Amino acid sequence: MTYRDIYLPDGLTEQVKDYITSVIDWLAKESKLESTDGMAIYTLAESYNTYLLAQETVKDQGLTIPGAHGGVTTNPAVKIARDAKLDAIAIARDFGLTLASRGRIKETAKAVEPSPLQMLINQSN
Repeated sequence: MTYRDIYLPDGLTEQVKDYITSVIDWLAKESKLESTDGMAIYTLAESYNTYLLAQETVKDQGLTIPGAHGGVTTNPAVKIARDAKLDAIAIARDFGLTLASRGRIKETAKAVEPSPLQMLINQSN
């Protein structure tokens, strides 16, 4: 699948497709989308999709499964879901897609703008 010239993984759930297309649209609207962002967006889509599929597996099978030697063990899908969620959140932060990261990005942008005093000093030099 390709959206706005960004290649996306095959087999994405509709929920992930909707989310990723809204992310791409928002980044484009904010003029924050670069051609080099394709891999990170691909990875965000893949991670979010993996998280949802693993969560569905956990929902169907439960948090634990029968162990190879009797007893119970943690369902491997629990770790897969956790790892995929952490990956997706890290990428989302990088793009300013979380509430906290949007605030940090805005503050960083404000810090770069020179103050009126700095502008006056710059004019004097």
